[in-house]
Amino acid sequence: MKEFKHQITCADWLRNRRVQFIHVPNEGKRTVIAGRLLKLMGMVPGAADFIVFGRPDQSWFPGICAELKKPVPLPERGRPLKLWDALHARGHQAWCDLLGRPAYMEIVATTERGLFPLPPEPLNKRTGKPMPLAGWPSNAQTLWLEQQARLGWRCLVGWGSTGMINGMEVAMGERR
Repeated sequence: MKEFKHQITCADWLRNRRVQFIHVPNEGKRTVIAGRLLKLMGMVPGAADFIVFGRPDQSWFPGICAELKKPVPLPERGRPLKLWDALHARGHQAWCDLLGRPAYMEIVATTERGLFPLPPEPLNKRTGKPMPLAGWPSNAQTLWLEQQARLGWRCLVGWGSTGMINGMEVAMGERR
């Protein structure tokens, strides 16, 4: 299933719960001019796919910043495992499905950022820009989510609509 179908499933789930949210359309390829224009309009690299607003009657729930990723298997070795370990070392809590694939990860506010750096992303040979590993949060996304967590938001990365919904249910206090 393509990522946009997972996003539609999550949006429908949120609508059915009558939760106020927005989807941040920050994906896709753009021309250089369109990219500059969007930056001037306020688009930031790493912003989460979904911003779920807290409810006034639930002061304990400030809101959720959630990044949706396509489901990918967790390889046994290599860069994805190093990234998984680095995210754990920074204090982020992760849950897997029954097959051991990542389901969702809660991004927490980190204070000792320098002690557990994220592994560097390989550079694109043509553009010289970092290339995040497919199916994993980029370093910019991880840092953006950590910044929001320090402001009090519940932040998570969900792999697939099932992982994302499970993570949001926990973050919203609907289940443990």
